[in-house]
Amino acid sequence: MARVGYMADNFGEFSASMKVTADNIMWKSGSNIGNFAFWNAAQLLFDEEVVLFPYGSKSDNYIGKLDFIVIPAANWLSVGQDFTWLATFIEEVDVPCLIFGLGAQSESLKSFPKLENGTLELLKALSKRTPYLAVRGDYTKNLCKSLGINNVEALGCPSILTSSNQKLGEVVASKWVRSADKIAVHGLNLKPNIQFVEQYLFNLMTDIKGSSYIIQEPRSFIRLMTQEGLIEEDNKSLQKAYEYLVLKNSLKTAVEGIRNYLLGSDNSNASYEVFIRNLREYSYVPFSLNSWSNYLSYHSHAVGTRIHGSIISLTAEIPSICIPHDTRTTELCNIMKIPTLSIMGKNIMPDSVESLFSEVAFCGEEFDENRRYLAAKNADMIQQAGLKVSSHLKQFL
Repeated sequence: MARVGYMADNFGEFSASMKVTADNIMWKSGSNIGNFAFWNAAQLLFDEEVVLFPYGSKSDNYIGKLDFIVIPAANWLSVGQDFTWLATFIEEVDVPCLIFGLGAQSESLKSFPKLENGTLELLKALSKRTPYLAVRGDYTKNLCKSLGINNVEALGCPSILTSSNQKLGEVVASKWVRSADKIAVHGLNLKPNIQFVEQYLFNLMTDIKGSSYIIQEPRSFIRLMTQEGLIEEDNKSLQKAYEYLVLKNSLKTAVEGIRNYLLGSDNSNASYEVFIRNLREYSYVPFSLNSWSNYLSYHSHAVGTRIHGSIISLTAEIPSICIPHDTRTTELCNIMKIPTLSIMGKNIMPDSVESLFSEVAFCGEEFDENRRYLAAKNADMIQQAGLKVSSHLKQFL
């Protein structure tokens, strides 16, 4: 069997011996538990001996010991991301490579991000050693081509192939119009352009008893759930989230502040305490991809702004909607046919989960057909590289 260097900290779960702290959780998940989705998925697609190498590894430890390098990637093609270390690693180890799910990130499809020289060198190093780069969507594909990298295919994220259920889409579609029992929200993208969406999702969740707020990051929210002592930075982060998710706007806040002052009372602390109590009651921190998927299966619906939360929810066979908010989420949803709700031009969201899902059409057969297409393209790339296609992937062919 070929010796494959696989760039990940794990295959989608924390070690049983790991001490459960927010710092350890963030460190061992690459600062976002959503990384579990593609760290697990890419290695399901080929059948070879795998050697993990983590972010920042030195080539000296691997030269002559690897036959291939496989990289489950994320939105690395963005402003400020410098991958000089990985470009150097690939050049010095100098073996054939595969990369899955490489993505560009920008707030608009109208322009490309300016990449650091080290990231440009990474693209060149990969391009010389792979049949083609498997990128997240057409936006990333066009960015690569604009930089002279032409052996590129848009294949989404390998996590869409995690479930072996060949009729996954049909199963999800059969549950689409059922009543909402409890919902899972994948959110906490604290960006100004989607504040009303994140507030809507937070309120929707707290209105339905038994619902869940799935926490992939940040550290402060995780530390709240692990019952560790909060540091000053955590308190500032939680206060910022409270202002973002609960306080509607500065004018309302100012009016309420004046009213409370005139009445000789101030309920702001009480409101913040309710917010913290809601977080403790509704939040869930995944400790493995399997536990995450199993936990979601006890919910009737899922909705959110986190793309991998949406994919894992579909894997758990529950109706799921992603609300795209940048190039990264938009191109992934498009290429993988993830059910989406556009927020362009909206300022009012549906008043119930049932209304929300009635606005989004989902064809299970088209979703399944597209998964088969993506599987075939991934299998072709793996075979061209000289690796053995796994029995898991062959199920789709």
